[in-house]
Amino acid sequence: MNRPEPISPERFGYFFENPEAGMETSCVKKQTVEDIEVLASLSGDDNSIQLDDDFASRTLCKSHIAHGILMAGVIPTVLGAKCAGPDCIYIS
Repeated sequence: MNRPEPISPERFGYFFENPEAGMETSCVKKQTVEDIEVLASLSGDDNSIQLDDDFASRTLCKSHIAHGILMAGVIPTVLGAKCAGPDCIYIS
């Protein structure tokens, strides 16, 4: 994979050597209908509350919702890329 710009803390957050107790970072990811549809297709999880607006409107949620794993997928981004630096991965 070609990097579009040099590796820098401004782009990736912190490097592995930088984090200290009390430091913070964050990640913003807007989940789209396309994200939900792609995950449903890849995983086979086609729950109506996630894919059918009419069905979802009659539930406690009143609207379709994203798969929980989409939200959980941001955790490795924050822990690996944002806290530990570029090319790090979250193992456990």
